[in-house]
Amino acid sequence: MSLNEQNYDSYPITEKKQRMIAVYLDLLEEFDRLCKQAGIKYWVYFGTLLGTIRHKGFIPWDDDVDIMMPRESFDKLWRMTNQQFGTHAPYFLQNPVTDPTYAQMLVRFRRSDTTAVTNSDLTYLRERPRLAPYHMGMCLAIFPLDNCCRPPFLCSLRKKVAYLFMGVDYRANRPAAEKPLLHKICRFCQGLIGRQHLISLLQFLYRTRNQDSTMVQCLDGFYPIRHYWHAEDFRDTLMLPYESLTVPVPVGYDRLLTDCYGDYMTPPPPEARTEKHDDTYMDPDTPYTQAVPQLLRGEISIH
Repeated sequence: MSLNEQNYDSYPITEKKQRMIAVYLDLLEEFDRLCKQAGIKYWVYFGTLLGTIRHKGFIPWDDDVDIMMPRESFDKLWRMTNQQFGTHAPYFLQNPVTDPTYAQMLVRFRRSDTTAVTNSDLTYLRERPRLAPYHMGMCLAIFPLDNCCRPPFLCSLRKKVAYLFMGVDYRANRPAAEKPLLHKICRFCQGLIGRQHLISLLQFLYRTRNQDSTMVQCLDGFYPIRHYWHAEDFRDTLMLPYESLTVPVPVGYDRLLTDCYGDYMTPPPPEARTEKHDDTYMDPDTPYTQAVPQLLRGEISIH
């Protein structure tokens, strides 16, 4: 089925959405090529995995593409330059090495001739305009998969501490008017620690040397789904169709999706089919270098 023909259970695919999906497919294809070249292992993840199994492609009401990879592959990408990865414009491997003003816990693979700007981005750039050059094109979000540490209570404790620091970083970059006192406290803590050091601390809290773990976990932010899975479900990889591509999925995808979504083959009711990144301005046709100044001046808006 071509993108022009997609209309899943009466959910229309607009022309803009078709162009967005085309950008994501292009990013996936190029990322896959470069990973094979660099010997990096990955799987599609979250809604992208669900779309692969249930729709054999992009979920019509989804609005991003997520990637998961073993910690050793993630750490490799975390330290790579674009030249080392083999990236050429408009593609851009975003990590603290390639984009020093970028401070997030994930690696991203972007297209610089597009735009994906969040409310938090705008807040951050208004308050710290010298950081405006960091890349904000549409992207693949890349998550690390870690073994769980032992004993179990220590793993749970480390995750709670990580959530605390994630909350500090999140609230520090939200508009101050939402919760002024909490914002001020979190901004102070973020400034005291340093945002890059805060991200490094989060990575440390998840990284573990427990090679015998039967469970794995993912540093995936505040997503309200299960965070722990069976390591054996990632022992092997299947190649399955995703739109015009073939993508790698964990061999235990059925248990993974059941743990995450329950009866995952039944689509949600129509009223629940909404895009989750409603705080993001996306434009598949305009470079972020043009769109960001317009957003900051209020000439265009996220909503």
